[in-house]
Amino acid sequence: MNKISVVMATCNGARYLSSQIDSILNQTLLPDELIIVDDFSDDESFTIVQAYQDRFPDRVRVFQNTERLGVNKNFEKAATLATGELIFFSDQDDIWEEEKIEVMVAHRGDASLLYSNGMIIDGEGEIIHENELEFLRVPAVQGTPLFYQIEGNSISGHNVLATRELVAKALPFCDACMYDKWLGLVACLLNGIRFLDLKLVRHRMHNSNAQNNPELRKTNSGGKKSGRLMRFREDCAIKRDLLRQLFRIPVGEFPHKDLLRLYVDHLETSHRRFFNRTLYRELLKHNYGGSLNLSPPKLRKRIRRIARGELYYRIFFV
Repeated sequence: MNKISVVMATCNGARYLSSQIDSILNQTLLPDELIIVDDFSDDESFTIVQAYQDRFPDRVRVFQNTERLGVNKNFEKAATLATGELIFFSDQDDIWEEEKIEVMVAHRGDASLLYSNGMIIDGEGEIIHENELEFLRVPAVQGTPLFYQIEGNSISGHNVLATRELVAKALPFCDACMYDKWLGLVACLLNGIRFLDLKLVRHRMHNSNAQNNPELRKTNSGGKKSGRLMRFREDCAIKRDLLRQLFRIPVGEFPHKDLLRLYVDHLETSHRRFFNRTLYRELLKHNYGGSLNLSPPKLRKRIRRIARGELYYRIFFV
């Protein structure tokens, strides 16, 4: 049996922390270790996790940062401390179904990353949506959907089971995106992604993490036409940075290498393009470079958006 680690990042999460930890320590298949790294909390979070370490010294290991690192770097630190061959990632305020670890270990297969579905609960623990992916309006992805992972993300960290090989290749985590998106990207360079359509996490949505709400994201994104051009430029810069970091990862062969080269060229020359027909045709031909469960019209719409250049936004949104 492979050694199993759960890594948790905490920061001012005292209200829901015990419920999350209890749900991990009551699993039908217990983890060999629960690594908790507190990000210099101002509340009672560190006191709470220390109490669990005192009660379960052979299973719970607790650390605290001396300064605030932020979510990505805190999870990165927790991942470096894990010693398991299989690594789960845990938020501080969710509730895991009691069979989550056992079921995911049984269904991993050869994939570098397995992720499940979940449910959305409110601050009181009441279910407000039965299907997390539907709530977030993202498709399920499998295989090596490299281009989708560059453009978007369907993988939430609290639903992830990653191999030691994947985590080792992914460290240090990319600073141009969230750690779960990065793990999905790196998995595309290894043995790919597998999706398990079971709701194994009750993901809590409350005021402190409301940025996960797609309705609020839409409201806060701004509606001014000129803002579309600025967001496009910022998005291109982020993707270029992300790809620079991705190319540093030592792997034998990048999937879809020629298509990826065409995509990189598009990002570097997008400021003088209206629409990249060659990129559009090639992405369509290769089904977006991966396994996406999208209807042909939705697939074409998504690829059209990728193939647009800056001139498109200058003409229509300035």
